[in-house]
Amino acid sequence: MNLYCDNYATCKSLILDQGGVAVTVDRARARGWHLYAGPSLTGKRLDVVLCDTCVGTTTRRAMTPGPLPGQMELEF
Repeated sequence: MNLYCDNYATCKSLILDQGGVAVTVDRARARGWHLYAGPSLTGKRLDVVLCDTCVGTTTRRAMTPGPLPGQMELEF
């Protein structure tokens, strides 16, 4: 089973069959795709397949806090 992004008309993203549905879904999720099949909060049935490009980057930037008041630098 090939997986096509729900926005395939725009992004042209797909994952070819990897030898089985479970393996294909696992490979897609490992590449950052978001897949969901089930009920929404309102009870409506959802089948969502979005590639990593269409999902966007949701990674959080690492915080680089500045020095605290009174903090001394380490000396080696």
